[in-house]
Amino acid sequence: MRRHRAIPALAVLVTMSACFEGGSNQNQRTPGNQDDGVGLRLGDIAVHPSGDYFLSSTGDGLFHGTIRTGETRVLSGITNPQRLAFASGSASVYVTTSRNGQAYINAYDVRTDSVSWKHPIEASHGWSLSGPQYYPTLKVTGDDRYLLLVYEDRIDRLDTRDGATRMTFFFDRNIVDVDLLEAHAKALVTMDHEWTGNQVSTKVSFIDLESGHKHTITVPNCSDEVAVTPDERFAFLAPTTCRRDPVSVIDLDRERWVGNLPGFGPVAVSPRGNMAIAFLDRDNIDADLFDDPEQIPSASDVRYHVMFIDTLTLEFETLAIGDTLPRYALTPAGNLVLLDSASWYADGKLRLITTATKKIRTVSGPDVRLDQFVMTSDSLRVFLIDRGLYDLSLWAARVQRVDLGFVPTNINITPDDEHLLLREDATTMWVFGIADQELVHSMRVPVSR
Repeated sequence: MRRHRAIPALAVLVTMSACFEGGSNQNQRTPGNQDDGVGLRLGDIAVHPSGDYFLSSTGDGLFHGTIRTGETRVLSGITNPQRLAFASGSASVYVTTSRNGQAYINAYDVRTDSVSWKHPIEASHGWSLSGPQYYPTLKVTGDDRYLLLVYEDRIDRLDTRDGATRMTFFFDRNIVDVDLLEAHAKALVTMDHEWTGNQVSTKVSFIDLESGHKHTITVPNCSDEVAVTPDERFAFLAPTTCRRDPVSVIDLDRERWVGNLPGFGPVAVSPRGNMAIAFLDRDNIDADLFDDPEQIPSASDVRYHVMFIDTLTLEFETLAIGDTLPRYALTPAGNLVLLDSASWYADGKLRLITTATKKIRTVSGPDVRLDQFVMTSDSLRVFLIDRGLYDLSLWAARVQRVDLGFVPTNINITPDDEHLLLREDATTMWVFGIADQELVHSMRVPVSR
C-alpha cells in the first residue's frame, strides 16, 4: 500500500460560504431502506425490497399499495407517520408517528395489518417545507435483531421482538452520521467536529452492538457523512464546508485513523468498492498531503478537479472539470460519474465521466437537475423529476421529457427495474412501465365509508 503521511493536526482557516453547493448528490431514491429511514413527511415513496408493495403518507395516514394488482388500503393504527424503515427478513415495518404532541415508534406487521408493539419515544422538532419533522432517525441491522433510534446526541438500541430499549449510548458531541458495519456487528458513529484554536477534530466511535463496548478515535478533519467500502475495510470522511478539508481514511478492522489525502468531499464509494470519488480545489491546496508534487494542480487553468481514489492502494488520479463545483453521483456499476449543478445560476447541463477512460461527455437535451432521481441497476438509465418526468439514457448521453399528463412530485423504482412509482398528489400514485414507456395503472387512497 502506498503510504501517506499522517497529519497530527489540521489547520483550517475559515468556513466555506453557503453558496458552496457541490459534493456528493444525496437525491437518489432506491427501493428498501434509505440511509436514515424513508422520510414520509417529505412525500417519499418507500418501496419494499421485494418490489411487491409501497408505503407512503397520505394526509395523516399511511398508504399501502400492491404494485402489480393496484390494490390499496390505509394501514390501521398508524397516525401521522414521520419516518419508516423495513425489517430485513420479516413482514414488519418500523414507523415513527405522532399523536397529540407525543411521538411513538411502532412495529407494524403488513401481513396481519396490525401493530405488533408500540412505545413512546422522545421527539425533537425540525422544520421543512412540508411541516414538522420528528426524530429519531432509524437504522435496522441486517439480521433484524436490533433497531437503532438515533437522536441528536444518543442512540437507543431496541430489541425488535418487543421494542424494549436494551442499551443506550451517550455522546459528548452531536451525532452527524451513523453507519452499520454488518460484518463487524458494530455501528460506526461520526460526531460533530470541535475546534481548538485553528485545529479541528472529529470523534468517531465504534460500538459493539452485542456487548455495548465503545471505542472512540479522533480524526483531524471536519465532520460529514462517512462513506464505507462494501467489504468494510475502509471508511472515508471528507467534508465540503471547511477550507483545506482533506479526505481522511479510517481502517475499520484496526479501528484507527490511517491518514489524510488531499481534496475535499463529501466522498462517495463505488458500489464495487474499488474506487472513491472526491474533489480537489486548485485555490485551496495542502501541498504537504501530496506524495508526488507533480499531482498538485497549482498551475491549472481550471479550479475544480475530480479525484479518483483507488481504495486498495490509496493512490489517486485527477480530472479537471471546471470553475463551478458540481454535484456528483455514481452509477450502480461505478462506470460513470454524473455531474450536475445544484444552482440554477450555473450551467445546468448534465455531464458524464467514464471512470475507466476519464473522458467527459455533455448530455444533450433539456436543462435539468438531479434533484430527485432513480437509476436502473444495469447503469443504463436515469429517471428524474424536474417539473416533469425525464428519461436520461446514459449510453446515448441524451435526456428527454416523458409525457405523462401530470407533473409527478415524488419518484421511486422497483428492484427489478420494471416499474417506476410516481406520486401525482397526496391520494394518487401511478405505476409506470419502463420498457413500454407508459402508465400501467393508478392507485388511489380508498375512500372511507
